[in-house]
Amino acid sequence: DPVLFFVILKMMQMLALNDKLKQDAQVLHGDIAQAQREITMKRFREGKFKCIICTDVLARGIDIPQVDLVINCEPPKDIETYVHRAGRTARAGRLGTAVTFFKPQEEYLLLNIQRRTGIVFQMVGPPQPQEIIAATANDVIKNIESVESTVVSYFHETAKELIASQGAVEALSAALAYMSGYAGGIKKRSLMSAVEGYTTLLFRFTYPIRHSSYVRNIFRNHYPQLSEDSIKAFKLTKDMQGVVFDISSDKLEIGKDGEIVLAGKPWANSKTTTLEIAKELPELQE
Repeated sequence: DPVLFFVILKMMQMLALNDKLKQDAQVLHGDIAQAQREITMKRFREGKFKCIICTDVLARGIDIPQVDLVINCEPPKDIETYVHRAGRTARAGRLGTAVTFFKPQEEYLLLNIQRRTGIVFQMVGPPQPQEIIAATANDVIKNIESVESTVVSYFHETAKELIASQGAVEALSAALAYMSGYAGGIKKRSLMSAVEGYTTLLFRFTYPIRHSSYVRNIFRNHYPQLSEDSIKAFKLTKDMQGVVFDISSDKLEIGKDGEIVLAGKPWANSKTTTLEIAKELPELQE
């Protein structure tokens, strides 16, 4: 389908140019001339850039032992395609990682791959800002280490002034934040969907519950001032003793004693029910 092919190419270009992608990236697809494809592959093998975005057909032709990470933007609909995609990493006895993004309605595709191949997926939520910052900071440190030593002395006076006014740790931390692209602050993200402006909370109970609607009733009774669109995506944990959900971050505050305040009203834990900000996504009901 020419229209679908055009859409795919457009999406590849948008992904390669997205400012959230910190690595230099090149695209590879069937609409690129063979000579240019060979040049792109040669530069990728030589490590001139670390990220390559390609279609299934082109991905099957990549045979590079040094590929450490494969990212599937969506789960494939057949087993063979997944094996070809994921098989681009961990070649020649090396270790590697294959990550697959999926929507809730696509989870059955991954379950089918598990059943048919024996592969066991580790289901995790989207990375949180603190995890992304830690990884980005490591990349920044590598870039700092590559700075030519003869240039550094030109910045000594400015560095001394900055340290004198802010202190060494604060000055260096601010520089790392700016270089990492977080000078404007950190936006909260859902642990389930990575959507900005939402925070994932976790209710825990000392007894099993049958349905996530149990938590909806808690909100109706205790927080009638919270609108329906402020809280969403209620999901029951696999042990049936918890529920995760997203709340609009502007409705959430953390008090001085660490208490959770929703829509201006503090939440009080009891012996049987607790509420916390989810730091990682627990195993959920299918």
